[in-house]
Amino acid sequence: MRTYLYKKRKYSRGKKISLAIFSILFLVIIWYRLAINQPNDIASVEYQVKSGDSDQTISRELKELGIIDNRLFFQIHAWLSGVSDVFQVGVYEIPAGATISDIVAQLTKTAEYKPREEIAVTFIEGWTIDQMGDYLFAEGVVPSKDEWTSVVSSIKRFKSNYDFLQDAPNNASLEGFLFPDTYRIFNDATPEDIVKKMLDNFGLKLTPDLRAQIEVNNMSIYDTIILASIIEKEVSAPADMAKVASIFYKRLNANIGLQADSTVNYVTKKDLPAVTLEDTQIDSLYNTYKYAGLPPGPISNPSLSAISAAAHPERNEYYYFLTTPEGRVIYSVTFDEHRQNKLKYL
Repeated sequence: MRTYLYKKRKYSRGKKISLAIFSILFLVIIWYRLAINQPNDIASVEYQVKSGDSDQTISRELKELGIIDNRLFFQIHAWLSGVSDVFQVGVYEIPAGATISDIVAQLTKTAEYKPREEIAVTFIEGWTIDQMGDYLFAEGVVPSKDEWTSVVSSIKRFKSNYDFLQDAPNNASLEGFLFPDTYRIFNDATPEDIVKKMLDNFGLKLTPDLRAQIEVNNMSIYDTIILASIIEKEVSAPADMAKVASIFYKRLNANIGLQADSTVNYVTKKDLPAVTLEDTQIDSLYNTYKYAGLPPGPISNPSLSAISAAAHPERNEYYYFLTTPEGRVIYSVTFDEHRQNKLKYL
C-alpha cells in the first residue's frame, strides 16, 4: 500500500514579507477609515482659518483645541481628497460630533456649507441677570426667560473652567460676573453659549494688576465684585466710584452698615433714588441698613470702572454721600452734615 506524505507548504522569504506588508497596510487603512469618521466628543466651537494657513498649521491648531485627535490622518485625508491646499479663509462653527472628514469638507467648502447668521446683543452696565434675561427674551434671542435663568442661577457648573469663580459659594448665581458689553453671537446661540462669552470677557478684564491689588486689599475676588456691584448702582462717574469705594471700605472696617439704597432696591425690585423708611426695615441680608458688612452676593453686573474702583479706592475723609436727582454726588464727613445735605438736596 502506498503511503502519501503530506508536507506543509513553505512560503519564500519574499512572500512572507509581502504578506506582512499587506496586512499592515490593511490595518492602517481600516484605522484611517475609522479615524476620519470618528465623531469628536466636544461641544460646538468656533475656528478661524487665516490667510496663509497650511494644512499642517490647521491640523496642529485643531489638535490643540481638541477638535481632532489625529493630525496625520487629517493631513492625509485632505491630501487624498485633493484639497490640502484649498482651505478657505473664514470663521467656522465646527459642530459637536464633527468627524475629520466633515471638518475637511467644511473648511474647504467642498460640502454644502451655510454660514450661521450673527447678531449683536448689548448688556448695559449695572444690569442684573434678571434684566439680562428680560432683554434676551424681548429680543427673541432666547425662547424663554426660564432657559436663561436655569443657566445663570448656578455658579457651580462653571467653576472648573474659570478660576475667578473659585471663592464664590457653590449656591451662588452668576450675578456680578456676566460682564456688560456688546457681543456678537450666532442667532441660534444657546444661553450657555452667551454666558461663556461673557465669562471669557470677564476673565480678560480681570487683569493681573487688578488681581494683585485685590490681594493687597485682603479681599477675595467674590467680595470685591459684591462691592463693585453696589458701587455701580450708587454712582456713575469713575471719579465718584473711587471715592465711594473708600467710604464703603471705611464703613466695613468700622462695622458700620453700608446703608446703600441699591441693596434694598435689589430686594424690593424697585428703582428708588432714596428708599422708604419702611423698606429699610425689611429683614433681608441684602438690606445694608439692617445688617453691617457686605450682602451675601453681588446686586448687579458691574462695569470695569466699578471693579477698578473697588480694587483701587481713593483715600478720603468722608463717611457719607448722597446723589442728587440731577446726578451730583454730595459727600459728608459726619452724620449731622449728611443729614443736612439730605434736607438740602433730596
